[in-house]
Amino acid sequence: RKVTIFKKNIPPLIVSLNNIFSNAEKFNKEFKVASFTKDGDIQTYNLKTSNKSIKDLKLKTDVKKLDILELSFTDDIDTKTTIQFSNLKLNNKFSNTDFSFSPEKNDEVVKE
Repeated sequence: RKVTIFKKNIPPLIVSLNNIFSNAEKFNKEFKVASFTKDGDIQTYNLKTSNKSIKDLKLKTDVKKLDILELSFTDDIDTKTTIQFSNLKLNNKFSNTDFSFSPEKNDEVVKE
């Protein structure tokens, strides 16, 4: 596994995703539901976008708890990224000390 830590520059894809997900109007404009599947309370949405840096985006939700469980996407160079969410608390304040990263033994850390 290779882990990249960006100290100064944030990758454009992450900036783009942050901009889209932090604004409901932009999200609704940028993404359209292509299909979805339902398994009990869990729904998985396959979203389509005109954003050229994102080939495929899936959003898994728990409709009963109104939680986002997982976000996965494939970028324009076929890198698949999956983010799993747990213990979500909406609109809570937090500080930078709430986040930490500890590389695993076999991780290759590239500092840019």
